[in-house]
Order: sequence, then C-alpha cells, then structure tokens
Amino acid sequence: KEKIKKLAVPKNFVVLPGVKWLAARVPLYPLFIAAFLKFVSPSASAFIVAQAAVSTITVGVVYAITARIAGRGAAILAAAFCAFYPYSFVHDTTLQESALYSCLSLISVWLLMVAFDKRKNLLFLLGGVLAGAATLTRASHFLHAVFIASLLLFLLRKDWKKALLFSGTFVLGLFICLSP
Repeated sequence: KEKIKKLAVPKNFVVLPGVKWLAARVPLYPLFIAAFLKFVSPSASAFIVAQAAVSTITVGVVYAITARIAGRGAAILAAAFCAFYPYSFVHDTTLQESALYSCLSLISVWLLMVAFDKRKNLLFLLGGVLAGAATLTRASHFLHAVFIASLLLFLLRKDWKKALLFSGTFVLGLFICLSP
C-alpha cells in the first residue's frame, strides 16, 4: 500500500535550485497510479488487477498486430506467449511501468500499421499521440518514435508529399502528447 501511495504523490519529484519541478521519473505511470487511487482504496491486490487488465489489453493488441502480419494461427500463438510470458507475471505483480509501457507502445504500432494501410491522417496522429504516451511512461521510447518517423519517410519515399504529410502528422501527434 505504501509503495503505491509513494509513487503517486509529488514527493517523487526532485527540486533543484532554479528549477521548480524536475521529474525523477517520467510522469504517466505515477499519474496512472494516482488516477487509480482516486477510484479505489489503496490495495496491492486491487492494483495488481488493474495492471493485469492493462496486460490483457496488450495480449489483444499482440493478437491484432500478429494477425495483420502472419494470420490467425500465428496470432493465437503470439497472444498465448504474451499472456503466459513469465516476465509479465513478475512485473504485473509489482509496481513497474512495464505493463503500461508495453500496452501503449503496442497500440501505437498497431495504429501505425492500420494508418499505413489506409493512409489516414487521423490514425497517424493517434499513433503519434500513443507514442508520446509511451514516451511519458518510459523516456527511452522517444528514440523509437524518432525511428518510426524516419521509417515512415523511408517507406513512403516514392511519394515525398505523402511521406512528409504522414510522418509530420505522426510527429505532430507525438509532440501534442509531449508538450506541456
């Protein structure tokens, strides 16, 4: 209980001379915990259920991504591996951002796969927003987002106008989420 409360309160922020608030950790996971605590009394078992729900969404997204690439049989197998992967069992029962990060980053990938197929600006924008949310969960995801924007430029290089439009829309979504 106390670990949950400590992660959710602003005492986890470091104050430096001349800087009002400098996050010691990226803010989305502590915000997730704080939002959860608004609706449920602080209980480790309730929080484990919430993280397991996020992991369940991740399993569904793994299925959707794999089905688009390799078909239903491979998707069922990939989703089963995701659901019963020992690392997930360990991190779903501790205060780790892994479950939320995996979910957000995979939803972003799925949105971008659909956006690439349908060539829809809104889906590229939403993919960028979700990549931004993943970055706010784990800062190292920003490098992935830069790679994705570059990959979009490369994959669409035969039509530079669309390449710039779709990559720019993704970057716009990323910065909408990351801007204060």
